[in-house]
Amino acid sequence: MTDSHVSLHDEGVEPTTSRTSLSLLERARSCDQQAWVRIVRLYCPLVYRWCRSRGLQEADAADVGQDVFRAVSAGLPNFRHDSEGCSFRGWLKKITQNKVTDFVRDKRRSPDGRGGSDAYQSLQEIQGEESVDSEALAQETRLLYERALEIIQTEFNQVHWQAFYRTTIDHQSAGDVAQELGLSRQVVYNARSRILRRLREEFAELIGEEDLTPSATETA
Repeated sequence: MTDSHVSLHDEGVEPTTSRTSLSLLERARSCDQQAWVRIVRLYCPLVYRWCRSRGLQEADAADVGQDVFRAVSAGLPNFRHDSEGCSFRGWLKKITQNKVTDFVRDKRRSPDGRGGSDAYQSLQEIQGEESVDSEALAQETRLLYERALEIIQTEFNQVHWQAFYRTTIDHQSAGDVAQELGLSRQVVYNARSRILRRLREEFAELIGEEDLTPSATETA
């Protein structure tokens, strides 16, 4: 595969392998354990954040998170991201909400009930006022994007990664970055294009194509 008739291999940008031609979600459905580990790594901080926002203590949030991913693993073969109004993030959030509700109810029914009443009250308040918060959604997207970058970073040599990061995240010019890193502009463009393509290939089904474009990756 080439960009602007320049071989990525010749320019030192790693070519795509056949193994990574399938998306992360597709590989996980095929019982690829490494793909499943990547999905958990991608979404674990967000699931924990959702649990904590609903009043769970740290240890309880971690325990519920494990239940969430067990449910996701069991339901993954039947999940279809192309269903109308269905996204992986939305599906995962619904599972998390259900698991938190189950946990709080079980806690309240336990003999000591410690922590159950406070968490239940917090849950009731949140459910009563829950609405789409654009800022919260933006923060979630940034968190997922940063995690996705961490996951794929080791697939690229660090000079090309710096070229990508500085032009895409730090918004430096390709000319300045090329000069600082001792590369040609074409190598900078190729590295940026290659990494963005890899990011979409791996995570578009899990995060959303629109959230993996350069304009959506700006950090605060």
